[in-house]
Amino acid sequence: MTASLEETLEDLCDEISLILSSSSLKEAYINKPGNASRKKDIKTVSYLELQESASYLSQTYKKVCMMGYLGKNKPIFSLLRPEKFRNALGGEFALFGSALLLLPIAFVSTQVSDISEMRSKLSQFIMTLDVNEGKEFIRALRYMNPSYKGKIDGEMDIEKIANNISLYDILVFSSDFDEIARNMVNGYYLTFIGYSYLIEKKCETFEQNVRRAFLKILSYQPDTLIMKKYGAYVSLKISKMASKIADCPTCGDIENLDRYMTDAGFNPGSTADIIASSIALYDLERWYRNKISSGIWLPLPKGCNRAGK
Repeated sequence: MTASLEETLEDLCDEISLILSSSSLKEAYINKPGNASRKKDIKTVSYLELQESASYLSQTYKKVCMMGYLGKNKPIFSLLRPEKFRNALGGEFALFGSALLLLPIAFVSTQVSDISEMRSKLSQFIMTLDVNEGKEFIRALRYMNPSYKGKIDGEMDIEKIANNISLYDILVFSSDFDEIARNMVNGYYLTFIGYSYLIEKKCETFEQNVRRAFLKILSYQPDTLIMKKYGAYVSLKISKMASKIADCPTCGDIENLDRYMTDAGFNPGSTADIIASSIALYDLERWYRNKISSGIWLPLPKGCNRAGK
């Protein structure tokens, strides 16, 4: 290894940011029931908006990855700027939930040697998300569409808590009715369930395996975005319908459920965000193995100028 540690870190974070932004591109590309994809737009979001949002996040993931090694000089959520996306491209930022899940993964990615170490590191990091992170999260949330903001419960008004509560406490409170928050404060358990289905490779193609993981998560955890918009009955009904799909779903299985959900406006967007994070772990697992074979040992050392052996 001849590269300096600084050069190695930048190269690694370039690759990590590409993996994380690509996970959202892959998730959006694969047609899944009720979600926007390369085959269709839906009422609330277009496929192009998802692509643009994923591209926008790439440099954000890189900066947060660098901060994970060099130290936080600012809250990581201060880098999430939906208003910049709107000013540059004129549309609505469409991957807030995915960013919420993937920014912590970017932060811890150079601090672990493989996926098995990442879960505990993520749990530790989520607990450190303080009041400053909470302020930045609320600031970013204010630029999102109404489905993301406002009064999230009768006891906690988003507009009144910005200066008073840590992001961790916001997530804990929200975990009662939001699966992304529940996932984050419980060791990314849904992300790892989705990842476990992907690495099984039970179906013939990657697309089929992603759809399988998506439907497994949807049947296990009723989608909370649907629940917030249409109520628990509809969310549970969709979950039950997903549970009846074949283990490796056929095109017909997907098309029938997709037609029903899309026509009704039932978008399991929270499940899609979870699956994007599962795809990220799937690709990072291979990436960690490749780093070892190329002589780069993670986690990166501190206090020396070499990153390999």
